[in-house]
Amino acid sequence: MAGSNGNGRPTKPENPKKGAFLAALIEAGGHIGNACKATQVGRTTVYDWRKQDARFETAYHEAMDLGADILEDEATRRAIHGLKRFKFFQGAAITDPDTKEPYYELEYSDTLLIFLLKGIRPDKYRERISHKVDAKVTVTDGMDLLRDPQVANALDGALTRRYGRNPMA
Repeated sequence: MAGSNGNGRPTKPENPKKGAFLAALIEAGGHIGNACKATQVGRTTVYDWRKQDARFETAYHEAMDLGADILEDEATRRAIHGLKRFKFFQGAAITDPDTKEPYYELEYSDTLLIFLLKGIRPDKYRERISHKVDAKVTVTDGMDLLRDPQVANALDGALTRRYGRNPMA
């Protein structure tokens, strides 16, 4: 996992904690905190390993990708195949009267399905927002504003308050 030994198989990392962390990172779906907790490795240690060991940095990114694959697989399973939800009545499991098996219903996630579709076909399923701006912009140097006595007095007063004197005078 920490690199290849030339025959296509990952080499055993020199530090077993690194290998354990990378395996935990995959299992945790790329969740660094959970992988650290599972292996009793501090986040700072992981960041140090990444800075100091280029092979570990590469393996870290590979583990994150594999963890993301696990999350995608689970999202697909929940969106397409559903999730078993056992049913209860007054705290007791409902059972089938004939088979005495617990009764469950499959629940599907439309939200996950939407995200999967947006990810796999963004051109077709992305949010379509259009803005039309119709405006006329005039750019001036601002000097005409300073010719107004009220503006000039207000600016002079602000500069005097800020600097104790008008630095422009």
